[in-house]
Amino acid sequence: MKSAIARYGYLNAKLRARLANLRDSNVIKNLIDAGTFLQALEALENTAYASLAAAYRETGDLQMMEKTLLDDEISMRREIHDALDGHSRNVAGFFLLKIEIDNLKNIIRIWYDTTVLGGNSGYRLNYIIREKILSDISWDAVINASSWEQILTALGNAPCREVLARFKKEDLEKDGLAYMEMALDCWYYQGLMAEVAKLGHKDRDVAYSVLERDLDIKNILILIRYGFYYNVELKRLQSMMLPGGQLYSDRKLALCFGVSDGLDRIQAFLVKRYPKLNLGHIFSYDDKMQLLSRSLELEYVLADEREVNYKRIMRGDPFSIGLIMAYFFKYDRFDNSIRLVLHGKYYHWSDDKILEVLK
Repeated sequence: MKSAIARYGYLNAKLRARLANLRDSNVIKNLIDAGTFLQALEALENTAYASLAAAYRETGDLQMMEKTLLDDEISMRREIHDALDGHSRNVAGFFLLKIEIDNLKNIIRIWYDTTVLGGNSGYRLNYIIREKILSDISWDAVINASSWEQILTALGNAPCREVLARFKKEDLEKDGLAYMEMALDCWYYQGLMAEVAKLGHKDRDVAYSVLERDLDIKNILILIRYGFYYNVELKRLQSMMLPGGQLYSDRKLALCFGVSDGLDRIQAFLVKRYPKLNLGHIFSYDDKMQLLSRSLELEYVLADEREVNYKRIMRGDPFSIGLIMAYFFKYDRFDNSIRLVLHGKYYHWSDDKILEVLK
């Protein structure tokens, strides 16, 4: 087994250089300053994102630019994954697996819309990733499947197949895709946390310091969205929580799911447990749409906390998996900013509106 310096030394130098370039980059500013969408495309020339402008000029399709951005993200993740070994490599593989799961979800959503709902979203297949991401999945076979059973067959021995096999087409027709997608997410985080547990002491502590807070915020959002907006029954709501984090294993919360006034108790518990999140203000909205909208602002809280946490990690020991996680986070946030600004320019948003959504 390699030492930490041997494992992360090469990536440490390479990723820190890329992060420095990102910090010093004027790409976002130049995009915002561009007067029109076409001028924004010109601002991408001679940058690391020139391929986005080329994709639009070739296709005239904004979504094809997003697919190009996703292709670049996959290449970046694969490069880091292939440079690692052992459990660190396996953990890095989960960042590829997340894209793989999202790709599968998108295919199933298109199938569901066209087959179950009778919609016409087949055109969205143009934006599906068809190349190998992590697992040996024949994406064309999954895409061409006309029934739920054929989708399961097309997945072959893909690890996620066992999760989807728990559901029948009748379940999806009755409940929609939410429970199936949450089951995939639970399976993903269960596997990720299990792999993180195998890391060396230093790497494990760093990874947990980030992931546990992430999972707590995500579980709060799940409880609010499905418990207070969709009114999912308590037993099922508990099963939808993502495994990991302090909230998931809190016995006081677990007791709330077994009583008739469980939702009221969950609300009181969350408000008391997380005073800095100002959840009382969120729950004060009588209108469910307002409650859901305000609760989604917790994602901004999560992003800000990640930023602080990763800055602390970057100032510490450079030879840990924290550098990898910080790099993924920084680049994901930067790529998302590019995506949002390009959307804004394409749809003629004001600069003030663009800056607002970038907060």
